[in-house]
Amino acid sequence: MHGSVRLTTRRLAQAVAVAGVVLCGTLTACGSPPEPPAPFARGERIPLGMLSLEVRRSQEMQSMPRPYAGEAQAGEKLVAVFVYWRGLDDFDEFSRETFVDSFLCRRLRIVDSAGYEYGCMLTMPVDRFVGRPSPKLAREWVVVFRVWVDSEGLALHVEHPDPPEGSFRVARVPLSYAAGGGPRGTASLVPADHRHARTTPVRE
Repeated sequence: MHGSVRLTTRRLAQAVAVAGVVLCGTLTACGSPPEPPAPFARGERIPLGMLSLEVRRSQEMQSMPRPYAGEAQAGEKLVAVFVYWRGLDDFDEFSRETFVDSFLCRRLRIVDSAGYEYGCMLTMPVDRFVGRPSPKLAREWVVVFRVWVDSEGLALHVEHPDPPEGSFRVARVPLSYAAGGGPRGTASLVPADHRHARTTPVRE
């Protein structure tokens, strides 16, 4: 009895495995590795349809500059990424700012060397962020992320909203931190190397 059950179970497992092979053979996407992000350097223009984006610099922070509330919690750090965008010249001021704010928060993520992903905490024009009057056409923005303090090898991933054929789906820009840059109260940080290999789950 037990022998026949084991045999039936084994045949069922084999049938499932064969079916999976056949299915993967008919669906080209099955089992295919994801397309790697396209590499871009800091300051290099990233084409994204109606607009383009440049990553100017990035900075670690322990807290947000006044009057904005927000501090790094235990085991976390704040990372501010400064970007410059072009395009959207036909939009009115309100529509342009609304679009840019939504685009940056939805399409930008920080990814560390272990594959953990971090979504944005807030976005705003840099002048407003540091307490200066913001021009009507604010092209330099800051995107703030809350990241685990032990994260290494940070990079910014930028998702293309509607990639044409042959174009990239995700752009990747390595992040580094320059001493003295960014809003007041920031500390410099150089991304660590990749010596500490870990698994690759996704952090919310």
